[in-house]
Amino acid sequence: MLAKDANSLRKRRLHGLWRLGLAASSGVLLALAALYPPWFALAWFAFVPLLIALRGLTAKAAYGIGLVAGLALFALSTHWMMDFLNLLKGYGPLHAAALAALYWFYCAQLVAIVAWLTVLLGRRFPTLWVFPLVLTAAFAGFPTLFSVQIGETQSLFPAALQGTAIAGVYGLDLVIGLVNALLAQAMVGLSGKHSVATRSALATPLAYLAVVGWFTYGVVSLGYWDREIQRWDTVAVGIVQPHEPPSTDEPEPRPGFTRAYSVPMALSDRLAEQSVAVIVWPELRMQHYFGLPHVETAFRHQVRQWQIPLVFQDLESKRRDGTTVNRNASLFIDAHGEMAGRYDKIKRVPFAEYLPWFGEWPTAKAFIRNWLGEFYGDISAGSGPAVFELDGFSLVPLICYEVMFPRFAAKAVPNDAASPILLGQSNNSWFGETQQPYQHLHASVLRSVENRAPLIHVTNNGPSAVVLPSGRIQFRSDYHRTAAYTVSVPIDAAAGNSFYSRHPALLISALYGLLALMLLWCSMPARWRNAVARAHRTRQGT
Repeated sequence: MLAKDANSLRKRRLHGLWRLGLAASSGVLLALAALYPPWFALAWFAFVPLLIALRGLTAKAAYGIGLVAGLALFALSTHWMMDFLNLLKGYGPLHAAALAALYWFYCAQLVAIVAWLTVLLGRRFPTLWVFPLVLTAAFAGFPTLFSVQIGETQSLFPAALQGTAIAGVYGLDLVIGLVNALLAQAMVGLSGKHSVATRSALATPLAYLAVVGWFTYGVVSLGYWDREIQRWDTVAVGIVQPHEPPSTDEPEPRPGFTRAYSVPMALSDRLAEQSVAVIVWPELRMQHYFGLPHVETAFRHQVRQWQIPLVFQDLESKRRDGTTVNRNASLFIDAHGEMAGRYDKIKRVPFAEYLPWFGEWPTAKAFIRNWLGEFYGDISAGSGPAVFELDGFSLVPLICYEVMFPRFAAKAVPNDAASPILLGQSNNSWFGETQQPYQHLHASVLRSVENRAPLIHVTNNGPSAVVLPSGRIQFRSDYHRTAAYTVSVPIDAAAGNSFYSRHPALLISALYGLLALMLLWCSMPARWRNAVARAHRTRQGT
């Protein structure tokens, strides 16, 4: 008997390790798709091992399995957190790894919640649809330091992106979840001993119909937009990529340059010789346009000489009512050297540009400032989006990670803007020589398709890029290179007016509402559910 019990215990342990291995493999597969865009196909079956591992589990056990998958996903896909902490504070490998692990553990809760809700709701509803719904809602709503969506792995699969002009990246997340669930169902089924209703007569046909419809629309729409964009006019845009090193202290000008005539200004001089319509700079550490009058004068004088507008970014500090107010601003100087527009950043990075939850607590602010030093900017949010009107087109500025938020970017594009171009200005030098700048770029690709507007992605250290409304990357610069580029960007009055840009919250709000109703139904006492079911059958009978 003891030998039999020991053998049974050994089998249970092996089975548990098998489940953990499956969960970890799901995290690894999705992380590889996030890190290396050419491997986008991995995302379409990355969750299959996790779904297999969840079969027959309780909701509590599913949470633990999901946590393992989440740890594998975020430890790999955001491995650059260690470089970020090292450049930020100069921490050694062990210290940086410990703090990064805390971040990864927090983010792993996202996948753990997906697994928990999948099993919990799968007892009452078809798991085939529960999983994609929960997956989409969780990734859309879970608060992370750096926004992440599953669909962002598909930037090199333009046929899959086209539906985002209607449903946003949330629609793509839903379809990816459906494909994973269909594959898992085809391999082993999705029912388990704790499941009451994992299938229905319509669940599977509707799932196949949704997937086929998504890709049919994608292929047809991609062909249409490829042809349409070829007929658009173009405008020459100068892109400056200075490749300044990261610095928590105020950086000194490079040898041979001054604050009034910096490296970006010298690169812009070359672009001005090519008669571009506008010159755009990335987000940089400090331009001193606001703080030093001679720098402001030099900027305006230089632009007047070029007779070419300049869009750049700078930090402003002002004393108001006895306190210092900091703003992260994108500035537009027209061809006459006059300030013609300004946008103050709204979506700020938590713990870098503002302190969430404890923002009005001086003690907490003092602690964060002491710990993060100069990196903590205590930036005040702007009041609303802005549009920079140029000759025949307009720029919609987004600073740093604002381009990572789908609904925010959609609301920034006004319906009446003249031939709008999305402009993302960023500085990714804090992440060292990692994949993070590529992840940022490929996430930005989806904003161009969602809003059917060209996008200029200009970064300090590269890769900078121009993305077409079809999702195709027209131009991409070299990584970690000081350079200036002239790129022809397609423009048209019809740009920036997609269904998603007009209704960015429609699908995700519907999914949240459906998820809330499902949770409410599962939380009802059994006798209430039975009464509702009997009443429904009675109505059907009459």
